[in-house]
Amino acid sequence: MTAQVANPLLYSADLDKLLTDFSSETNTNKTLTPELSLILEQLAGTGLLCYQWAHIKVLLAHRMNSVFAGFPSTPESESLQKGIFQSLEEFTSAPFTIQRIAELLLRPNLYKSPQKYLFALQKVLLVSSVQNILAPEDYNAQVADQQNKFAQASKGSDVQSMDVSQPDEKSDSKPVEAAPAATSESSSDVKVEDMETEPAK
Repeated sequence: MTAQVANPLLYSADLDKLLTDFSSETNTNKTLTPELSLILEQLAGTGLLCYQWAHIKVLLAHRMNSVFAGFPSTPESESLQKGIFQSLEEFTSAPFTIQRIAELLLRPNLYKSPQKYLFALQKVLLVSSVQNILAPEDYNAQVADQQNKFAQASKGSDVQSMDVSQPDEKSDSKPVEAAPAATSESSSDVKVEDMETEPAK
């Protein structure tokens, strides 16, 4: 089953069905498909929840397993991982840090050290505040509002940039030429096993 989503951040009944099937106890061959990854992208992009927490928790745990499998096995890392799984399991509702959790699970290379990554994930799970699940229509309305505000802010920023770039017609001074943009080599994907430095700012 392939879910067709016009706006990838909006609630999708197809995605909901895929998530329900994925999290079922009878599903012993769980695979994180691109469609299911889209649910993680929704969480990371909005910080809002519209799917059943029990189902989301299974998805998060599965993704954690996949990420952790790429880390070197040490007593300390195994202890941290065990604590992370335990913290996740104890939540009966979604933690208010769900957005950051999803970001970390989607992009483990944000941290160049497995230990620092595990500490970061542990930290966002050591919270007590939770958030409610939104009804699909309420979720979609809030997402649309977020997107409208972002679009307006971006438009305002573009207008301000255009105003600044226009030379004053009454001024005798010539517009200052922009300095050439600095170039940098594009970095390749960092392998989790090679993590060594501080997290990117």
